[in-house]
Amino acid sequence: MNKIIQKTIIGLIFIILIVFGVTQIRRHKNDEKYRNCNKNEVARIKKIEDISQFLDSGDCMGENMEILHLIYDIKITSSYLRIPSSMTEKVSSWLNGNSNLIKEVNHQKVIEVRNKFTNEATNFNPIRAKRPNVQVSDQKPFLESLIEKSLDNCDFCSPENNTAEEIWGRIRTSTSISAANLFRMVGPYNGIIISNKHSILDLGLEDYWDMFRCANLWFQKISSENRTLTHGMLLWDMFPRAGASQIHTHLQIFIDENFIGQHLTNYLASQTYREAHDRDYWKDIIDLHCKLGLGLKVGSVYAITLLNSHKDNEILIIGDQVNEDFIHLLFTIIQIYQRNLGLYCLSMGMSWPLINSTTKYSALLRIGTRGDCSSQFNDISSVELYSFYNINTDPFRVIRLLRNHIFGDF
Repeated sequence: MNKIIQKTIIGLIFIILIVFGVTQIRRHKNDEKYRNCNKNEVARIKKIEDISQFLDSGDCMGENMEILHLIYDIKITSSYLRIPSSMTEKVSSWLNGNSNLIKEVNHQKVIEVRNKFTNEATNFNPIRAKRPNVQVSDQKPFLESLIEKSLDNCDFCSPENNTAEEIWGRIRTSTSISAANLFRMVGPYNGIIISNKHSILDLGLEDYWDMFRCANLWFQKISSENRTLTHGMLLWDMFPRAGASQIHTHLQIFIDENFIGQHLTNYLASQTYREAHDRDYWKDIIDLHCKLGLGLKVGSVYAITLLNSHKDNEILIIGDQVNEDFIHLLFTIIQIYQRNLGLYCLSMGMSWPLINSTTKYSALLRIGTRGDCSSQFNDISSVELYSFYNINTDPFRVIRLLRNHIFGDF
């Protein structure tokens, strides 16, 4: 009898150990899944329209579901519409006869996202990219002609003679030089970083690195002259479609006692979030988007396709420093825009890490596409200027392209 009891107890212990072991293995796998920011297996979302299923289940999110609701309000709306028979053939041609897309047109989903701390409102409906007059053509011949014609009267090709300078002079690096903006758009200092390469299409990685090195030296020089100026900001528009007044490769830079505009909005949001929840805003943004499959880590920096993006195919780069990883990631993103998506007109805005300050704040760079460079139709309307940000592309697509390029796992 005692032997039977002993065997029974041993059997039960054995079963308990097996169950415990399986549980630990599963937990370990889940922990690995949560830690892995470079694989899109975490939330298993393939496109932005599927986020509604995820919101219902909270699959694989852990505490990040709480973060999602702390930072964002997300609403998915849908309704049916009727296409008259007289339009059927035309709509089908716009959608290349794709029956699934035709069904989507009849019953569209709009994903509305509001950031509770910046109050940015962003609406996603990727099927809008199928509208007439917004699809991308082969822009290379148009751009090459534009670049060639702009060489004749280019002031930036001879910056020493044809651009203004600060009263203390200029910053010069291997392939870049600074100038003072003759027509200031912001004060007290508004500079320009000019590459010695006229065409953006001719830039290599070292050219990118050199322009940002020149910008950093300009920030340091201004701040050394006036120690209250610690908040550096940078803008880059590529080609006239994106807002550039000169074809020649150049960056706009400025510095102030505080961030201004949207840079200030982001900075204040991070402070308010910490005060309200005792948490790091940008760390939570990174963790959340990585778990959603909208972020990845590359060396010491992160690439995020924000739920509250401003432009199509927008990517946010976050890093503690503007180092080689940061510049290499920016270069890679622009290569993907150009080579994979055929998009060359881009806009970029950046806040620099605080200069000569004990306060730590990461470098934040947002870059997005501006549509077909040769199009006569504008990509910005009263919607973006006076209402909300309208995104016509799927953020999951562009982050997959980036991940595949870097890691080759798709």
